[in-house]
Amino acid sequence: MELYETPKKSASASRENPKEECRFCKTKLVIRYGKTAYISTENIFAVSKRKEYSDKPEFRGLENKTSSQLCAELGFNVAKSDKSSDRICKPCGRNLRSTYCFYKRLKSVEENDRANAEASDKKTAETGQCLSETNLYRILDVGNR
Repeated sequence: MELYETPKKSASASRENPKEECRFCKTKLVIRYGKTAYISTENIFAVSKRKEYSDKPEFRGLENKTSSQLCAELGFNVAKSDKSSDRICKPCGRNLRSTYCFYKRLKSVEENDRANAEASDKKTAETGQCLSETNLYRILDVGNR
């Protein structure tokens, strides 16, 4: 008696539509179980109209920026493609905005630290110059005695 392997169905390429996935995390945006259900999404290349982004103080100033603009400012190039979705899920959109806000805070801390260090270096240089002038006067004064 020979054992035969159960025939497998080949995955249909037409069933898998990249336009129905989150661009970042690849979560399915369309769920089909008898009925079709859609997960809350936003377009990467359009300004988000989500009220939660305009109401939260940490997201102020981001109301008129697209997700692709935020990615570009973070150093990631997001371009339109036929093979990738133009949509991201709600959690990815929130994570992107939170990451952008955190990045901006880090940049401002870095700039403040740099400004403080330059001011400190300038004071040290001025103080060092005054001390060297004082030492010069002492040497000259000692030589006159």
